[in-house]
Amino acid sequence: MNRALLFLSILFFGIWNAQQIQWMTMNDALKAQKNQPKKIFMNVYASWCGVCKQMDKTVFTHPEVVQYINTHYYPVKFNGEGKENIHYKGRDFHASNQKNTKFHEFFLYLGLNGFPSTVFFDAQGNVLTAFTGAMETKELMPYLQFFSTDEYKKIKTAEDWEKYQKKLQLKTLK
Repeated sequence: MNRALLFLSILFFGIWNAQQIQWMTMNDALKAQKNQPKKIFMNVYASWCGVCKQMDKTVFTHPEVVQYINTHYYPVKFNGEGKENIHYKGRDFHASNQKNTKFHEFFLYLGLNGFPSTVFFDAQGNVLTAFTGAMETKELMPYLQFFSTDEYKKIKTAEDWEKYQKKLQLKTLK
């Protein structure tokens, strides 16, 4: 009886855990990149941000998003006003100690200006792009695919981008 209960508990935990994004710190993601290069997807939030909490409940629990991010990225959850120390590109970034801002030094370094924000890094830890604003699943998925497949390297013009979006829409409509 106890073995059956233990087995069911382990099975349930494994299923439950597989349905969540396996968030890590930026330092852990950069360390993991050294052993196994993979791009980084960073979700930047603030503890008071209602839209951030809504994305956590809807977008970041959607099975397709969870599976895609866990497979193709090192997922980083970063509090833009938090206390985490980050070592990036030979520099140390800390929580702000200035009275006129609560923003973390790394938040400012990335050029972010609000919450939620999304940052994509390549497999060497270089910033590919960063943008601010909430997204729904259908808005986030094209970006996840765009950067994970290196399509961004092929897009040189607005016309290229439009063609890419049309191609992606056709794939998702099938």
